[in-house]
Amino acid sequence: MAYELQESIGYLVRSVTRALRSHFDRRLREEGVAVTSDQWAILVSLRQQDGQCQRRLGYITMLEKTAVSRLIDDMEQKELVLRVPDQLDKRQKLVYLTRRGRMQYQAMLPLVEETLCEAERGIPARRMQECKEVLRLVFANLHG
Repeated sequence: MAYELQESIGYLVRSVTRALRSHFDRRLREEGVAVTSDQWAILVSLRQQDGQCQRRLGYITMLEKTAVSRLIDDMEQKELVLRVPDQLDKRQKLVYLTRRGRMQYQAMLPLVEETLCEAERGIPARRMQECKEVLRLVFANLHG
């Protein structure tokens, strides 16, 4: 059997990721939301656990250190997050959501849900759950 790029798990995952990101960013622009999908990932991570260092945010969001730094700089200018010196390690700063950041998160939730519903349209919930389980297994195989 010949290798077919379009049938590889890597190609499919990357294609879906790019399509979701592109669609979500377009929806954000259409709605006049001045936040990107990458910034959304940081908002979600901080909503789940506030006060994280940039390195951890990069790991969780799968973004490079310089990209995370630029995103946080921009988010700080928009008053969505605040950097605070870590009391235990003065060399690093912890990133916290501001009140505006928490409000932005809440305001974006309906758009996120709509976008995911559009992506999952016509796919039974059972199949989506199976897909997620398989992807988690693939991830575990590679990060064992």
